[in-house]
Amino acid sequence: MARLFAKSIVMRRIAALWILSSAAIAAAHMSPLSVTKASEPYEKRGNDPLRFAVPGADILYAITVSNAGRDPLDADTLHIVDRLPGEIRFYNGDVDDGGPETGSFEFQQRNSRLELQPGDIAFSNDGGATFDYVPQPGYDPRVTAVRLSPSGAMAANSSFTIRFRAQIR
Repeated sequence: MARLFAKSIVMRRIAALWILSSAAIAAAHMSPLSVTKASEPYEKRGNDPLRFAVPGADILYAITVSNAGRDPLDADTLHIVDRLPGEIRFYNGDVDDGGPETGSFEFQQRNSRLELQPGDIAFSNDGGATFDYVPQPGYDPRVTAVRLSPSGAMAANSSFTIRFRAQIR
């Protein structure tokens, strides 16, 4: 199969998410990506009033990206930009409070062959116009968007999930 030498940027908008993939265009087809974003209450104990999506409660966001195509994505070409709703505050701390994760994000690689390192994550305090903001520890209301750029070539017929925590204002 012939490949064009020109680079292209494919941008898909799904809800508040922008998925950017900059890669050489395959003459015959491009790998179809799908994205879902879900949220659930962080606290799930039976009588805890914060187990619902109410002000003061923490929620876990899960962004899942799937490559249903037969070809992998070119290495280091996938960028996910998530503009956060104004009703939440990003949590810059241990996403699972002492569980196996130690950072603000949990990366479930599955069969994607990708990695997410701290340097692959960038923050914005201007709605995504720039990504040079350094978030403060704890709940940071100034974080308005995150850019996640997993490294590696995403395998064909694969998926991954990135989870992070926020608080409802």
